[in-house]
Amino acid sequence: MGSSWESIAVAIVIILLFYFGKRYAPQIKENQKRVKVKQPKEESKALEMILSKKENKVTQSRASHTSSTVASLVLHPHTFERAKREYLQHAQRFLGAYELLYLSCYGNLGGERKVQLLKNWEEGILSTDAPNFILAWNTCVQKHCGRNFYSKGNPKGNTMGNSKEKIDYEVVDLILQDWLKLLLKWGLHREPRGYTQSELQGGEPLGATELNYYWLLNGEVLEEGQLKAQSSGQ
Repeated sequence: MGSSWESIAVAIVIILLFYFGKRYAPQIKENQKRVKVKQPKEESKALEMILSKKENKVTQSRASHTSSTVASLVLHPHTFERAKREYLQHAQRFLGAYELLYLSCYGNLGGERKVQLLKNWEEGILSTDAPNFILAWNTCVQKHCGRNFYSKGNPKGNTMGNSKEKIDYEVVDLILQDWLKLLLKWGLHREPRGYTQSELQGGEPLGATELNYYWLLNGEVLEEGQLKAQSSGQ
């Protein structure tokens, strides 16, 4: 009798287990699937965010390095001082070109003469073999026409330099102006000097002013020449 009750109890337990298992098993499996699906997505999103941050940092560092390279070549204090010392050693090479550079920057020189003047400066600078001095010149050229050197560089677009290409005289002006400014920072100075002579002409005094220009470097005269005389009746 006892064994029969035990068999009935076991059968009831098996039936209950089968009933509850069939009812709740699909929900458990579905929840497990959801957990498995969510984990890779969340992990992939986190990885994407980390990688994107790293890539942005690398891109920004490369861009900042590239954009600042040309500008910092001359503006760096050590390079600037070295270029200045090299210029002081070779300043005598450019006698006769200082006043022309000044006249070109103030619109008193024709377009073709400006181009030739720029080329003459470049040839003289390259002949010094002074690396920092050459670097200073090259940076001025790169700033305005985007290439190494004016005559020997590879042009971009319709930039000048080759006789077959269209010459951009505005770019020529900008290069020469920047170069003159740099030389002035290194101690170059233009000083006009003059004296007045008085003569009697027909009983009336006539004043004539003779003007000379002097290019000085650290107080020493590099170049001098005569300007047009100015006269006025008194």
